[in-house]
Amino acid sequence: HEFYKTLVSRLNGVAYRYLKNNEEINDILQDTFINIFQNIGSFKGDSKIETWATRILINNILQKFSKDKKYVLSDLESEESINISDFSHTDGNLLYQELVKLVDRLPQSKKLVFNLYVIEGYSHKEIAEMLGITESTSKTQYFRAKEILVDLHKKINNVRATA
Repeated sequence: HEFYKTLVSRLNGVAYRYLKNNEEINDILQDTFINIFQNIGSFKGDSKIETWATRILINNILQKFSKDKKYVLSDLESEESINISDFSHTDGNLLYQELVKLVDRLPQSKKLVFNLYVIEGYSHKEIAEMLGITESTSKTQYFRAKEILVDLHKKINNVRATA
């Protein structure tokens, strides 16, 4: 129970970056803890236990994405419309909460690659292997995600300047 309490907040936060539905998050967390407890004997101590548990969680999320047809990865994916009116306009700086909201608004494939590369620290080669795409597709998804985020940031600043 103590082990669970130690990890659940961190793993919940990671799961939330990829999934927004609480039911999906709870299901993934349950599967992840089952995997952790079933495989605890294979933990070699090469990294922190939190890092190892996070890797299991991410692998479970990626398996879910590969099973669900709504999470199709393609560098030809059509851009989803992103509404900047959801963001607060309190000052001229991009707040952390706004950045999280911006990343959340990325099309799924770009959000997935962005999170894996920037937040989780995987290389494009590792991402490509995990997602079954080419390394260049991973780089393209990341590059396009950054372009969208920069564009949205500029739009938000423009809205603030005219408000």
